[in-house]
Amino acid sequence: MRRPVKRYQMLVASAVAVGVVCMLLVPGSPSIDVCRDQSIDVDGTQRRFCLVVPHDLGPSFPVVFAFHGTGDTPESMARYTELNELAAERRFLLVYPMADGSVWNTHAQTDGTPNIDQAFFDQLLKQLTSDYNIDSRRVFAVGMSNGGTFSLLLATSRSTQLAAVVAHSASPPHGGLRSQNSCPTLLIVGDQDPAFTPISAFAEDRRLPCVYVEGLAHEWSAAHNDKIWRFLSSQTLPPR
Repeated sequence: MRRPVKRYQMLVASAVAVGVVCMLLVPGSPSIDVCRDQSIDVDGTQRRFCLVVPHDLGPSFPVVFAFHGTGDTPESMARYTELNELAAERRFLLVYPMADGSVWNTHAQTDGTPNIDQAFFDQLLKQLTSDYNIDSRRVFAVGMSNGGTFSLLLATSRSTQLAAVVAHSASPPHGGLRSQNSCPTLLIVGDQDPAFTPISAFAEDRRLPCVYVEGLAHEWSAAHNDKIWRFLSSQTLPPR
């Protein structure tokens, strides 16, 4: 059986050889490593991502995809969400995909045209599953703002691959959602967020659990990270 971080060790060795920065992203903590500037080919285009690999991962472990907001990067999302610390504490693989042009395609495709960002998710999940001992029944997604909207899109279009989704400060996808079938989804929004009204209406319409944070504007509430993990970790896909 392959070691859970075998592929990561190879990435570190290669990165050192070519001068790519591999570093700890949690100051003062030796419990996680991050290899920046990783990429994967998606239909002829190189798409970037950052990978957070906690030490002492078990023989099989969850993976969380974290989708940043408009204009953000994997690095900035790591800073404002503090998800790296959560990954270190809870020991899950954490991946920050990078949107092309810093904006995710949140349109529900109705004409058969492929959504290239959904294809990015598909390819990245396939690659990570090949390289690591990921528990395929515990694949999760979280997102902030535009990234949260994209996560909502995946919650329906990839409901057989995702066990649960958390969308933070995220308006509904453009054109709505094509299906009522969705993996378990939690919404979080501040009562000072300009998008509070459409988000709360979406939660009521879809009968989704929603955490309303008093005094919070359009920003991530790191104070709710433990609640986010409790929700995600309580969900598991049925056996295949």
